[in-house]
Amino acid sequence: MPETTRRRPVSLSGHKYGKENHRSGAGNVLQPACHWGSRELRTKTMGRYSRPRTLAGIGIFSFSQYTEITGCLPPSSIMVYYCPEMYTIHFSDTTPLLSDTWDERLWSGAEALKLTHFRPEGSGHRPETTLRLLYHDSGVSGLFRIEDRFVRSVRTQDMDDIWKDSCVEFFVQPKPDRGYLNFEFNCGGAMLGSHITDHERTHDGFRDFKRFTLEDCAQVLRKATMPRRIDPEISTPVLWMIGFFIPFTLLEKYMGPLGSIAGQQWKANAYKCGDETSHPHWVSWQPLPAKNFHLPESFGSMVFSDRPRNPQFSA
Repeated sequence: MPETTRRRPVSLSGHKYGKENHRSGAGNVLQPACHWGSRELRTKTMGRYSRPRTLAGIGIFSFSQYTEITGCLPPSSIMVYYCPEMYTIHFSDTTPLLSDTWDERLWSGAEALKLTHFRPEGSGHRPETTLRLLYHDSGVSGLFRIEDRFVRSVRTQDMDDIWKDSCVEFFVQPKPDRGYLNFEFNCGGAMLGSHITDHERTHDGFRDFKRFTLEDCAQVLRKATMPRRIDPEISTPVLWMIGFFIPFTLLEKYMGPLGSIAGQQWKANAYKCGDETSHPHWVSWQPLPAKNFHLPESFGSMVFSDRPRNPQFSA
């Protein structure tokens, strides 16, 4: 895969991002070609961006950059990734969007958030984990996709020790002064959740936290591709997914009124682990200074878009 080169960007009709245009093989969709090195990319675009991925010499930019430049959604053959420090949760009027199918029409427009920061304490197993998020008038939908091995699930009840199984997690902090909520799902669909206002570790959990009730868990809709129980573990390569829907009413129970969601910026992180699988591992979206997922100071930023960017987001 070719490297981007450090050259001054060329112009696309005077567009501030400066791209050449290329035709794709599907529907004459414009694809921006990248001729930036990382320095130019950081200084000439919104926020801080890492070196873009390339596909056959064509740069892959954030979803919002691509749609602003081309005026359309990217072709399905291209995966668009966001800048590492910020993720945009786009709006959809399908409520709730609960799915275990990665390529459904609505999901194809959501940005792909990749988990790439592995803790060195783990085994050599490096599952490829990606998350997509959309929001609606009533809540947030998510879909994890995991290319995995050594998959195990023996906790079948909500509020069990879910992190010990093959597990994905989404931690979210809607307000800076009200703590954060953790949502943990094993591959079979069981979940663990809590509201943590002081994450200092103690013998029974944290200095100040409240576990979700079973009624809280029942409000979090889930759809998993794997059986509820997997034992012995699956050691061969396997692709599994789990979709979830978190209603705003549940978040408001612990956080207070959220108000209008559009335009808000929340803090969050996403994780994959498997503490009691044969090959334990710990990976996150945002990097961690220690093997501890409960570090809200390491959360990244997620911003809710103001409105649908394209009719593809509407049913």
